[in-house]
Amino acid sequence: MDEFDVVKKLAQGGQGSTLLVKKKSGSHVFVLKQCKCENIGEANNALKEAKVLQALSHSHIVRYNDVFLHEDGRFLVICTLMEHCQGGDLACYLSDIKAKQKRLEERTIARWAGEIMDALGYIHGREIVHRDVKPLNVFINSSGEMKLGDFGLALSTRRNDATTQVGTPAYLAPEVLQHEEYGHAVDCWGGGCILLEMMTLDFLWDRRGLLALQ
Repeated sequence: MDEFDVVKKLAQGGQGSTLLVKKKSGSHVFVLKQCKCENIGEANNALKEAKVLQALSHSHIVRYNDVFLHEDGRFLVICTLMEHCQGGDLACYLSDIKAKQKRLEERTIARWAGEIMDALGYIHGREIVHRDVKPLNVFINSSGEMKLGDFGLALSTRRNDATTQVGTPAYLAPEVLQHEEYGHAVDCWGGGCILLEMMTLDFLWDRRGLLALQ
């Protein structure tokens, strides 16, 4: 941690924080995500998963540059150093468009949807389910391209049959809401929700619709 200067805090959660940092030895800016672990077993599992993500290499997936352990009092902290996408997340972008009463061009929607699905096809080919595909976890780089990120809920289908209800309610597939076994298709559902949101600037489900499904 001593080799970085903190530029600003991007987010704070119960398990840790997300920081914008700059290397002291250069001008490169990164996103540093910290995840607290209470014991060595938990830390080893988190480190193993992070190493899997570090091995991902795709033009539309946020690049994971490094993973390392850091001690913070009684906690072991997994630190993941990631690519910084200057355009921010898609959720903020769509909210801004809606506030200005504008619309996305159809060709932009088609290109961005294709880039998101391309990223999903890549991770599915490596037997990984993201499980939280939503605009907040899709980022825009300096070239205006989509980058899928935040793999905090990702699961390897090589070792697991997913049944746990995790993710964000407005983007959950029906099989997840109904506590059924699920796989890669739930990510495609999330991608479809993003496509609809880019087209309409509105959610697929309102609160009442979600409650009716559960």
